[in-house]
Amino acid sequence: MKMTVDLPASLVRELKLKAARENRKLKDIVREGMEQSLEAKPLAVARSTGSKADSPLMIDEQGFPIFRCHPNAPATRMTGAELLALEQEALLEEDLKRAGIID
Repeated sequence: MKMTVDLPASLVRELKLKAARENRKLKDIVREGMEQSLEAKPLAVARSTGSKADSPLMIDEQGFPIFRCHPNAPATRMTGAELLALEQEALLEEDLKRAGIID
């Protein structure tokens, strides 16, 4: 069965690189990843109950993950734009390392 899926360009690039490195077809890499995700055991997380759970990862009522951090963590003092810029910087650095441009 054929199916169309919207994936981020960075993920597609990584999948293509993996397929090329392993001399395999892209569709086989994707299918295998999907099968593995179905077989994976669910992540044990605490549900948001209003009480403080031991796990830093919680799932809200809509099923979205919430990562709790220390009240003094730098991210608590950053704006959304600053967090996004930090994420973009980290992704660029990761891409440059994978390409062998930086160590």
